[in-house]
Amino acid sequence: MALMTCPECGKQVSDKAPTCPSCAFPIAAFAGPVYAAQPAVQAATIPPKGIVSVVLGTCGLLVAATIYGIMAAPIFLIPALILGHAAHVQLRRRNGRSSTLLVVFATLEWIAVILGAFAWLGLLIAWIIAPENL
Repeated sequence: MALMTCPECGKQVSDKAPTCPSCAFPIAAFAGPVYAAQPAVQAATIPPKGIVSVVLGTCGLLVAATIYGIMAAPIFLIPALILGHAAHVQLRRRNGRSSTLLVVFATLEWIAVILGAFAWLGLLIAWIIAPENL
């Protein structure tokens, strides 16, 4: 019994197992001696969800840089955070680590979303206190 790397999820699996216990990939069909001897190839590329996340995050951060943009920034940043998290999880499953670019953008996006929430809260408080001034 030899251990091999599952081509789907990258976990170590017995070559005698019919399927991977982690992701249910059919190991038995690929457990031949040629396949089992090959080292696992780990892709270092960012998945498409991550690229879309970085693009949306960049748009959101640029919008947040304008005077009133901080309140409009969540329109871009919330989808960017969701897609970025999905890409982060996909990379963690595949490689055991994530991309530094995704982590940096997620941090900047969270900061901008929190600032946007405070801007909306301030606007709401100002409207409650003195609605005639708005």
